[in-house]
Amino acid sequence: LGHLDGLGSGDVMVAQYGMLDLSEVANGTFANTLANDGEVNISSTDLGLSSDISGAGAINLASGSQVLVSGQSDTFSGNWDIADGAKAAVTHEYNLGDTSSVNLDGYLVIDREGIEGDYTWKNPLTGTRTGLLEVNLDSSADNFIFDSCMSAGCGEGFEGTLRMRNSTFNLELSN
Repeated sequence: LGHLDGLGSGDVMVAQYGMLDLSEVANGTFANTLANDGEVNISSTDLGLSSDISGAGAINLASGSQVLVSGQSDTFSGNWDIADGAKAAVTHEYNLGDTSSVNLDGYLVIDREGIEGDYTWKNPLTGTRTGLLEVNLDSSADNFIFDSCMSAGCGEGFEGTLRMRNSTFNLELSN
């Protein structure tokens, strides 16, 4: 897709084995409702992904991409693959999907400055030493809770760095 207006404002469905390539989109906001059971490839340097995403497909952020993920995607159960050199930012738990997995070799920031309250990480997390998960909550009284998926081995495959800013790290179950 070379221009965000190319899809209009309707719903977009990426079927299993299908692909939506947003590599040619330089910047802007992709706001179409997205049912993704295939692959969505992103290499944009300034993309707002405000889509409500559902399905079980993959969303691949290539090295050099920068994406602000802001949609209501709590039913998305697929995989986020954030490559080394890619950057994604979220503000709410539902931006990634309640049961989606995250392969973090790049940079993911949870930036809730100005949004009071705790943040509970719910997603199975893997990634290499290049991966950086940065948590910036509104105040040190707000907790980053890493417990909802511990029984599923939530962070066992993550070799990267967790950087805490302006928040409290709360480990619940066995870690």
